[in-house]
Amino acid sequence: MHLSISTMKVILTGFGKFYNILENPSTYLVQTLRDDPHVTETRVIETAAVAVKQELAPLWDHARASGEPTLFFHLGVDDSAEEVHFEECAYNLADFCIPDEAGWEPQEEIIFEGEPDVIHTSLPVAKLVEEVGLGCTTSTDPGHYVCNYTYFHSLVHTKSHANQFVLFVHVPPFEVLPMEDQLVIIRKLLGLLVPRLRAETASP
Repeated sequence: MHLSISTMKVILTGFGKFYNILENPSTYLVQTLRDDPHVTETRVIETAAVAVKQELAPLWDHARASGEPTLFFHLGVDDSAEEVHFEECAYNLADFCIPDEAGWEPQEEIIFEGEPDVIHTSLPVAKLVEEVGLGCTTSTDPGHYVCNYTYFHSLVHTKSHANQFVLFVHVPPFEVLPMEDQLVIIRKLLGLLVPRLRAETASP
């Protein structure tokens, strides 16, 4: 039987500045990874819930309408992290400790009515961490700020489509883990994950 390898679309996103993070590492990672052979499209999004919906809603809608195999790969910074965190899940809770860049500061608000309290990615996060190796770890705490908000939205919009996938990766500051080392980890992750998803979504 001949399998037609799918053209997996990979949408890589990062964020701009917020609060005292004037230079967000995810901005520079996304800009550098723009030319990665596994990446189809990149976006650096203002760190604000309204900007997340404005930027990503057309992409979620296109993925759903086209049926095109798609990976939404989100990057954000965790300034307390010492390793790269592959996030296993997102929570249906917006509980911002500081306003986002548009001035929104929700307190214990549900993100999506009618959705579960937590949604896990369908991707094998623990296995990916094991395969990528040093410098990364699993996490079940994406926070309650714009990163979690983004992850939960993406998971809701893709969870009923077998050929759509989402992963959120938190990176530490470059002072903790240099940009070059972070790029090695993310490139290795993309190199493992994307060909595998292409094969899984191949059609006979």
